[in-house]
Amino acid sequence: TSAFFRRPRSGPARGLFDTVISLVDLESDIIAEDTTRLGLVRAACADEANAYFEAIAPEWDQVRALHVQDSLIEQAMLQAVDGMVINDMLDIGTGTGRILEVFAKRIQRGLGIDISRQMLSIARNRLEGPGWENCAVRIGDAYAPGVGSAAFDVTVLHQVLHFLDDPAAAVEAAAKTLRPGGKLLVVDFSPHTVETLRTEHHHHRLGFADAEMATWCRSAGLADPDITHLVARTTPDTAERPLTITLWVAARKDAP
Repeated sequence: TSAFFRRPRSGPARGLFDTVISLVDLESDIIAEDTTRLGLVRAACADEANAYFEAIAPEWDQVRALHVQDSLIEQAMLQAVDGMVINDMLDIGTGTGRILEVFAKRIQRGLGIDISRQMLSIARNRLEGPGWENCAVRIGDAYAPGVGSAAFDVTVLHQVLHFLDDPAAAVEAAAKTLRPGGKLLVVDFSPHTVETLRTEHHHHRLGFADAEMATWCRSAGLADPDITHLVARTTPDTAERPLTITLWVAARKDAP
């Protein structure tokens, strides 16, 4: 399954959707069967993704480097919080803990969450040396981080959203973790057509448009994001059109 469809959050499309749904018998056997099947498909996709992460965890940073110029991205992320006092930072989908490592000297406390125990094992090993005592990792979900509201000055979603069924919901959940004036940093692909990232690496979405991300940020109570585009190194799949990585930085406007 390559695509899922969901109810629009607002606008004319939401009104049309609600009108059509009002004409459907949601108690019918067909709807029940479809709902059951949808659950099975989603569970299968989640199992495949989890198996992928467990298998790829030891080489995750090398795989990611095929498409992302890490040094440029990390520099841009650090510049985005230049001058901020960061007492607490949350890294959602922390993977091997690389982002915590990058930010460790800029923050008082860093917490990384991930659904993969194998990834977390690697992250713990990475962060157990001297200099990383202010960082920790634990099991956590992008849709329900379980860290409380308004608890962090900076929250990061680094190369996470393209793996998710509902990236808008993850942005909303991340925004709730921010204190007033806190910043959400999202790093992900701009729109592209490299299908192998979907078929071989379990990407649910082939990148995100700036307008789409801005809409999600506004809906989550954030300001319009500042946007930085960075071109990734060319890969065999994208020899003629290198992938572009985008950093979106959005501040929480009001108290949650």
